[in-house]
Order: sequence, then C-alpha cells, then structure tokens
Amino acid sequence: MSSLVIITNHFPYGGEFISGEIEYLSKEFDEIMLVPLRFKGPRINLFPKNVFTDPSLALANMPDNSSRHLQVLGRSIRRLVYAIGAINQGWPGNSEIKRNGPLKKWLWQYIINISDSFAVLQWAKTQKQPDIAYTYWLGASAIALRHAWPNAIIVSRAHGYDIYPEQSGLSELPFHDLAILSYDKIFCVSRHGQHYLSSRYHSQKNKIYYARLGVDDVGGLAKPPNNKAIKIFSVSSVDVNKRVERIAQAVEYIAQHGINVSWVHAGDGPGMSRLLAYVRTMCANAHVSLLGQVPQEQIYDQLLNGRFNVFVNQSLSEGVPVSIMEAQSVGLATVATNTGGTPEVLCAEGNILHPVHESIAKLADHIIIASHYSADAAIRRRAVWAKLYNSNLNYRNFASALRREMHRPIP
Repeated sequence: MSSLVIITNHFPYGGEFISGEIEYLSKEFDEIMLVPLRFKGPRINLFPKNVFTDPSLALANMPDNSSRHLQVLGRSIRRLVYAIGAINQGWPGNSEIKRNGPLKKWLWQYIINISDSFAVLQWAKTQKQPDIAYTYWLGASAIALRHAWPNAIIVSRAHGYDIYPEQSGLSELPFHDLAILSYDKIFCVSRHGQHYLSSRYHSQKNKIYYARLGVDDVGGLAKPPNNKAIKIFSVSSVDVNKRVERIAQAVEYIAQHGINVSWVHAGDGPGMSRLLAYVRTMCANAHVSLLGQVPQEQIYDQLLNGRFNVFVNQSLSEGVPVSIMEAQSVGLATVATNTGGTPEVLCAEGNILHPVHESIAKLADHIIIASHYSADAAIRRRAVWAKLYNSNLNYRNFASALRREMHRPIP
C-alpha cells in the first residue's frame, strides 16, 4: 500500500495552494496524511476517502490558553524551549548563528525554523515511515524528517519566500543549505526559482526540478467592459512586498489627467489601514473599492463579471502569482512587475511587464495602454493558460511524478 505524508503550514485548517493537488494525489496513493504545522482557520473537510488529517503536530505547537496575548507569549516561549532543546542535542546549523546572529530578523527566523523542525522531529519519531514525505514549502522540516525517517523519499515544492531570502529581507535563509541536502527532489514552481536554487546550490542542482502550479478554469473569457472607462482589478495581500499602494497612486495619476478610472482590490493585510487612509484623500473621479479578504468564489465572479479591462500586480518579489494565472485564464490584460516567475505566466500578447521600480507615471501609462488591447488578444492569453497553467493538466502530471519516485533506484 502506497503512503504519502504531506507537511503543510496550516492546510487543511485554512486555505493553501496545495488544495488543488489533493484530488490528483489521492488517485496515485492509497493513503495520504495531511499534517499541518499550525492552525489558521476552520478545517476544510471535502476530501477523497483516502485522505486523512493528523492535527497532533499543530496541537503541539498551539498554547492551551485562548487569550491572544498569552498565545503570542506562549508560542514564543514554546519556540524558545524547542530551540534550546534542539541546540542542546547538537542540532545542525548552529554555526549559522555566528554568521547571522546579529541580524534580529534572521535570528527570529532561525528560532522559528529550529523550533518547528524540532517539533516535527518529535512528531515524526512517533509515526510509521511513509513511502514519500512531501513538504509543500521548502524548509528546515526536511532536516527533521530525514533524521526520523532515514529511508523515506523526501520531496518538496519551492515557491517564493522559501527560495528567495530577499523576500524576507535577508541575505540567506536559516538552514536552507541543510534542508536542500535533506531532500531527494525539489520541485520549483518557476523556471526562475529552479535556476536560482541551482546556481546557489550548484552541487545539488541534479535534484532541483521544475513543476508548474495551475489554476482551475474560472469559467471562460471575462465579460468585456461596457464603457470607455478604465476598470482595474487586483488581488493580493496588502503588505510591503505586494506594494498595493503603487496601484492606488497610479489610479490617482490617471484620474488627475481627466480619465474616468475605477479600481477594485481584493485582499487584506498589515498595510490595509494605511491604504484606506490614502484612498480617502484621492480625487473624486477615482472610484475605488477595497473589498478586503473575500472567498475565492467572489474573486472568480469579479474576474468573469466585473467587466474589467486590466489586471495589475506590483509585487517587489514573486514566486509564481496564482492571481495572475487566474487573470490570464479569463483573458484579462495584465500589467505586472518583471520579477520571479511572473514573466513565465505573462508570455502572451497584450500583457505588459515593467521594471520593479518603474515610476508611477509610467505605470499609469502601461495601464492605459493595456486597457485598449483587442478581444483577439484575450483569446490568445486564455490559450496560453490552457496550455501551460491548467491545474487539471499540471497537477495530474505532478501527482504521477511523485508516484514514480517510489520506483526509482535509491543511490
């Protein structure tokens, strides 16, 4: 009987991109166990019969007290206890502290990684070794799994923040080299990520592969705009990396030049209050709707029926943006920064890539130009999605690739 254990950040207790893969993986393995590191939201229960959830690792990482402040304190203490325990047991990677310890952000990441990994180790020691262990995010959990299950095949996806240290404001990620050594195979979601890891860890390049993510068919081509106004849609967290305020600034710039423009944004985050304050000061002919966090179904409805003519993403750094895949699936012209795997998604006609630090004036010009692309270009954008980023194709191929790992010779 074939078995697969999947370590996630929080899925199925909260959404995560891996949800789209589960159906396909369930057809390739007899038993699948989902193991979240922590809880984030209500449990998602719609799974095939052979997919189970083990919440014990997340429970071990969660303080008992329900007070928010005590939870934060308890979590910090728990991480410190785990970290001290791991260091006392000679956990690998301690020499990294000497190189990076003065960096507060790096040291905090170090503590989180070492404590989470030690928790995974304690959990895995109590479990039967599976045929394959799959971490959805590349990280230090692999070191723990390799210690506990020396003969298991250990693989991972690799996305954005788990590839590029600069996304976290760091020059290197704690335990990255030891984690990569612990994996048998790493599947990057972009060619850019594959090349980055292969060049940074050249001796390990033969285990670093490329496997695209994908999105479902949202429902055909988007309805076209019904007037000459520019209608912009964006979907992302509101944070320092996503730089949603740049979209607001471009919208205001367009409006100040006498063009009727509206913008709808779906997503929330730590920068939302600042964004709201900025929007309240914008000129009257800039029509803005900040939806906050909304269900995926509402995003699909906006894409199909919102009658937008351009989608905008202003990320400083990206892995492969799923929101842009969705925009391409409905044929929506997209303006985005030339970073990470974004150019791989926006290879069709009628999309505009620009430098990460493009001026607001030029960004506004790009939006105006993109809003005028033809219906034929929309058909071609959707065709590229169907060929390269259709989840039905990509996740079936990935699930088959994982199953084949069981039969490859062990070096």
